This record gives sequence, structure tokens and C-alpha cells, in this order.
Amino acid sequence: MTLQRRRAARTRPLRLPRQRGFAIAGAVFLVVILGTLGLYLARITAQNQAGSALDVNGVRAYHAARAGIEWAAFQVLAPAGAPDCPATTTLALPADGTLAAFTVTVSCSSVVLAEAGSDIRSYQIISRACAPGPCTAGQPPVDYVDRQVEATLVRR
Repeated sequence: MTLQRRRAARTRPLRLPRQRGFAIAGAVFLVVILGTLGLYLARITAQNQAGSALDVNGVRAYHAARAGIEWAAFQVLAPAGAPDCPATTTLALPADGTLAAFTVTVSCSSVVLAEAGSDIRSYQIISRACAPGPCTAGQPPVDYVDRQVEATLVRR
């Protein structure tokens, strides 16, 4: 052997045996972990959005029930005519508003209280707002909201 060949032989890197398949196993494991994490985050986000939508609809149902109370109070306290307690009534809210999806049922009962010769009337008003659709007694749908508001009015 010549001197050049000896030097070239010494400077060649040592060849290690090839390790095949180790990197691909790590990559598959990483993809599975990241995919599972992504699905978990998507599920949590969807649940949070559904919960927020139910919260907003719950507030809208409360305000629709309050609108029913105010309607009945106007019927009772109106200056024209004798005060009359409206029978159980289902109200139609304006179709172009945010409360259009709600069904509002208002019921009223009155009691005459006699106190020292003057007649005092007490009105018990109950307003119930439900959506979607009418108020149900059975198993409601998943996105169902129901709020009930009660008020007592006294008129002399």
C-alpha cells in the first residue's frame, strides 16, 4: 500500500450499522398524540360554545318572561276601564326581534282584600317563556330553555 492509500483509509469515517425504522415509529407516536390532543381541544371548544349559546338563550327567555309580566301588569293597571286580570294567555312576541323564538304564557289570578272599608285587589301574575317551541312537560330537546317569572301587584 502506498502512503496515500493509508492516509485515505485512516480518514474515512467509520460506518455504523444502519438503524432502520426508529424515526418513523417516533413520528407515528407524535402524530397520534397530537391528533388526540387536537380532537380533545375541538370537543372542549364545541361544548363551551354550546354552553354559551344556552346561557344567552336563558337570558333571552328571562327577558321574554319579563315582557309577559309587563304585558299583564299593563292589562291590570291600565287607566281605562275596570282592572281585570287576563286569563291564561299565550303571547306572540314581535317576529323581527331576538325574542321571536320564545313562546310566552301568562296566567293571572286576583284576590279582593277588604281593609277598613276600601277594596284592595292583589294580582298574582305568572309568566313562563320557553324555546324552541311551546313549553313541554316531558323530555325537552337539548337546546331547550325555560324561564318562569312571578310578580304580585296590589291595586287600590
